[in-house]
Amino acid sequence: MDWIKKLWHKWMVEDTDKAIIQLFRYFFVAGLATVVDYGIMVLLKEAVGLHYLVAASISFIAGLLTNFFLSINWIFKTNQNRFKEFISYGVIGIFGLILNNLIMALFTEVFGWFYVLSKLIASMVTFFFNFICRKVLLYRKKGKANNGAVIQEQ
Repeated sequence: MDWIKKLWHKWMVEDTDKAIIQLFRYFFVAGLATVVDYGIMVLLKEAVGLHYLVAASISFIAGLLTNFFLSINWIFKTNQNRFKEFISYGVIGIFGLILNNLIMALFTEVFGWFYVLSKLIASMVTFFFNFICRKVLLYRKKGKANNGAVIQEQ
């Protein structure tokens, strides 16, 4: 039983910069952010009557905020200026939103899929896009080079 506690502590509690553990944790964070995103999107589309892309854009921002606050407290702990970190996180999020909406429009408008199914495909793609961009651009350890540039301190 002691090995289970150690394993739990390593994968769920300890601060880490190991990408595999961060990706594992990101699945949980992204899962909760996705519930927020989908819930708000469907509410805005079905109950309020907004266009699905407008609803998806607003809900994406709510999911982004959920993801950001959980990520900085559990996955990517840093000593960075939180305002600058949020701005950088948000810029990546804007590109994720554009990607999300393009994929949703493609599957909904071109292929005729139900917007919720289109969002499922878009969410899977943007999950990996956002994780990779955030890991590489925001949360690399100081001294590791990215195309010759030193990345912000973690």
